[in-house]
Amino acid sequence: MPTLLLELLVIVVSSMVFASAHGLYTTRINTMRVVAYSRLMSAAAVSAFVAFAIAARIDDHPAISRPLLGAILAFGFTAIGRYGFDFWLAKARAGHRYLRRVVLVASADEGRDFHDFLEANPELGYRVTGIVGPEPDVDLDVPWLGPTRKARLAAASTNASGAIVLTNGLPTQEVNDLTRELNASGVHVHLSSGLVGVNYRRLRAVPLGHEPFLYVEPATLSTWQLAAKRVVDVIVATATLVLTAPVLLIAAIAIKLHDGGPVFFRQTRVGRNGRPIRVHKLRTMSVDAEGRLGEVMHLNERVGPLFKTESDPRVTRVGAFLRTTSIDELPQLFDVLRGGMSLVGPRPALPEEVAEFDDALMGRLRVRPGVTGLWQVEAREKPSFDSYRRLDLFYVENWSLTLDLAIIIDTIPTVGDRALRAVVSRMRRRPATVGLPAEAPVLDAEPADALS
Repeated sequence: MPTLLLELLVIVVSSMVFASAHGLYTTRINTMRVVAYSRLMSAAAVSAFVAFAIAARIDDHPAISRPLLGAILAFGFTAIGRYGFDFWLAKARAGHRYLRRVVLVASADEGRDFHDFLEANPELGYRVTGIVGPEPDVDLDVPWLGPTRKARLAAASTNASGAIVLTNGLPTQEVNDLTRELNASGVHVHLSSGLVGVNYRRLRAVPLGHEPFLYVEPATLSTWQLAAKRVVDVIVATATLVLTAPVLLIAAIAIKLHDGGPVFFRQTRVGRNGRPIRVHKLRTMSVDAEGRLGEVMHLNERVGPLFKTESDPRVTRVGAFLRTTSIDELPQLFDVLRGGMSLVGPRPALPEEVAEFDDALMGRLRVRPGVTGLWQVEAREKPSFDSYRRLDLFYVENWSLTLDLAIIIDTIPTVGDRALRAVVSRMRRRPATVGLPAEAPVLDAEPADALS
């Protein structure tokens, strides 16, 4: 018993130490949940190793199972707590609470784009109180507070505690002067690197003649990494299919009994390197849904080539339930086993969507499409096509096995949260639907394409 208590104490203390070392207590560093999960996994793994090493010093036959179980439980409870906190904080920040007031220092074009980015992602926790830069932007509802040299006065006059400086388009000497001036005034300064879509882990601060430079590590995918990704795909897909086989059987029977149509929906998508693949789902719409697409295009809530609507009348009652629980996507695990898809990756796009992609976005075709992905867990509910583009390209450029595992873990509470919200929403609207015939379309269904 003393050994067990010691192992537990070591796991708790070492987990906190390594979590701190990984920056998990630093809000300025830790802003993405999947990044937090990958760091938590590392901290838990190291804590298990430390606990086992200490147990080996005081016990001739230490059991690896105890520190391993302790690390798994520590990660599990911490990840659940983290998800709950992030969900609460995101809702609060969407309601304009707990936001850091910042001044944006940028040229007009960069300032407009970055302001739109912060507005579309309130969970990041920033509220722009004003913009300073070479020229005003009349299209923004944020006041222009003067040229770059006025940054300190702008921060003081708007009660801002920080400044975000987008260095592209600004003279080097001005950036140097205002950074020193803001720091001297106690204003927190964020300097952009000028890079887009590059994981911060690939950046290393290196001095060149005492001047600060960033070295960018090349994005490489080794043979063993690709092999490990495939092994994880096969193991997880197989295990999930075995565990969910009864659910798939019940869902198939429900679809068949509802309208007598086919159980599966098959569709051609664009896979890795532009090759066409067949993607399978449980059918959630009426049999003639594809022929009726033109009837619902005006309901599209997306910006760009994607289609999504929360009020698609083609979705059946059974299909609405399958979508809110993501059960309809389980057959894609067979596509993973066949090699056309991966568990994690960009969503498989339709040929007509790919036809509208520019050269940069075509880069997402360098990897297999995924059942889940960074965009699905970070920004699925956002209408902005820019979020879809930014997160997919980020994943392709910065893929790692750790990131895949973090996304898989994050998918579980994301699906559960969406299903819970759908159930609550339906319960609140239930009195208004009393008396509808069984064939009535569900007008609060999930998106027309659950993969999107």
